[in-house]
Amino acid sequence: MKSLLCLFDPREDLVCKAIAILIVLSSITGGILLPQPFYFGSLAVLGLLIVFNRPRLTITNGYVLTLLAICAFSLLMNNPPFYFRAWQRLGVYSMVVLTAGPIIVGSKATILRMKILQYFIYLGALLSIGSFFAYFLGINLFVRDGEFLEISAGRFSGLMNHSMVLGPIAGLSCIYLFIRTINTRRPAYKYVDAVLTILCLLACFLSASRAAVGATIVGIMVVLFRLYYKRISKFYLLLFVIISVAAATFPIWGGMTDFLVEKQLGNEAMGSVIYSREQKIDARIQEFLSSPIYGIGYNVVDPKLDGVIIENGQIEPGSSWFAVASMTGILGLICFSIICFRALKRAWGIESPFISGLLGGCLVFFFIHLLGEGYIFAPKNCLSLLFWLIIAVIDGCWIDKGAIAKLAL
Repeated sequence: MKSLLCLFDPREDLVCKAIAILIVLSSITGGILLPQPFYFGSLAVLGLLIVFNRPRLTITNGYVLTLLAICAFSLLMNNPPFYFRAWQRLGVYSMVVLTAGPIIVGSKATILRMKILQYFIYLGALLSIGSFFAYFLGINLFVRDGEFLEISAGRFSGLMNHSMVLGPIAGLSCIYLFIRTINTRRPAYKYVDAVLTILCLLACFLSASRAAVGATIVGIMVVLFRLYYKRISKFYLLLFVIISVAAATFPIWGGMTDFLVEKQLGNEAMGSVIYSREQKIDARIQEFLSSPIYGIGYNVVDPKLDGVIIENGQIEPGSSWFAVASMTGILGLICFSIICFRALKRAWGIESPFISGLLGGCLVFFFIHLLGEGYIFAPKNCLSLLFWLIIAVIDGCWIDKGAIAKLAL
């Protein structure tokens, strides 16, 4: 153990960068996408870094273990068809949560996870900004059925592999760069960060992901409120300035919202503002009502109500919050809600307003985005990984105050 510790420590930052790069290249990039063994292999290396840096198990995060236990209980009670591969998926998901989540903690573990989170967002920001320019160059790496799609509403992913990946990654990058803009003291850097923030927001608009755009805007407002809630007049002043500038310059950037408007109008023409999600949400509600206590099973849907790919058991729940309720019942929903809102309370209590604002803003982003996307129980989805990394960093800062001083934006 000591030899491995000596091996990792001097190269810790480099290893974290390599892990983040491998996660990005095996999960979100378009054109070139590494096989999944690179994704899980990089997480295994992160796990080794954490284990060999003297972490500890914490009873304070027993809710996460309880949630995993509820997932297993839901499968035991329902015994779903084999083609869902639910037990295999739960095993992989449990390892992801154990590695990225707040079960194994410690000062060094918190810093390692924060570094992975930061480097992922750095790379995500580069891809988001690149995707903005890719739009004007006619580059779209959104592949379906082996062919690149033409640029249109809901079909633009830029340099990433899906529009629903571009949206949230660009949104999280926007929140991070926004708080860096406020935190930076050098005027030149501040202007650069401000421009990059705007480019990430515009890339989010181009993705036509309504959940991502809404979550980004609310996340930015949370950041502002956390920074200035003790000086509420300044919060309102900055909010007024931002809205005024956005409104005054709308003729310049308003075209970037065309895909978003087109997608929304298309849903309304079909009969509902959430038409693209309505059937799935209805299915989740019916599944919950059929088994309200422990749900119908982790990563399981009712084939009579929703589609499933029999060959590999792949499903699309449509909403993470509704999926938690339908798959694990009221037991899982209560437990997951406690994890989320307890983390938000802890994030708010972090002494550093910038670290608190960043983590709280990103967490609220996920709260909203999870309403429109069903990835929370997906072991191979990097957004689920990022969610648990944020929860773990928040809890790490709450448990070990000394870790906060070593975190930097």
